[in-house]
Amino acid sequence: MSNKRQIQKLRDNAEWAWAAYGYFNLIGKRFEKKILKDIDRESTPIITQTDILDITYNKYIAVELNPHKQDDEIQVGKLKGEFSPNQAKRFFERYDLLLHQPNTSSGFSATLFEDLGEIDKSTGKRKEVPKDSKYILAFRGTEMSSDKIKATLKDFYEDFLLGTNQIPEQYFDLIHFVETKIKPKIYDTSSQSYPKMMIVGHSLGGFLAQMCALSLCDNKNEANINEVYTYNNIKPKPPKELQCYL
Repeated sequence: MSNKRQIQKLRDNAEWAWAAYGYFNLIGKRFEKKILKDIDRESTPIITQTDILDITYNKYIAVELNPHKQDDEIQVGKLKGEFSPNQAKRFFERYDLLLHQPNTSSGFSATLFEDLGEIDKSTGKRKEVPKDSKYILAFRGTEMSSDKIKATLKDFYEDFLLGTNQIPEQYFDLIHFVETKIKPKIYDTSSQSYPKMMIVGHSLGGFLAQMCALSLCDNKNEANINEVYTYNNIKPKPPKELQCYL
């Protein structure tokens, strides 16, 4: 593999890990009425997947209309995208969002993307993507909440668990998400098999990415992971308690 190609792969995987921090559960919600004119969205108040990653709307409030009170809005979240507008647009021209798991009670979140293929500049057509390179599972890392002290303590607790080979709660949410959502979504009925996945993650998400690969790969399914890319994570050392899952 050429150096140029290696750099491109690292860039793509870093972007997937970054995109995992998007609050995609807010897709289909609305921008607040009071700001629609200011952001020139009076005719398009609905939040799209591109808006979720676009830094233009970072810290903007997402709302739902109150079905019981006319002209009343209910706040349901806040956008925290950090992609440039062009980057967010290009990302979803290339990738489709198939599944998103919002933060669980343990703080676990992951997103499944599908690579639709890069558009060939000379022909204007998409390049074919190999079957085993289509699916990307990206794990979100730990985030800072509005209660900074609480979040810091939670981070410390999770890091302690990782450092002492204990199992973070997010791991069990990971297994549930993969078994009940991911596998049914990507199963190939014609070949009666699962295509390989690319797995990426940052920080705690990087740890979970590695644990996911270790959990999915066994003697019967040793080839169901394509590649794993992690950033700024702790190397996992599976404790004895995980043997029943591996």
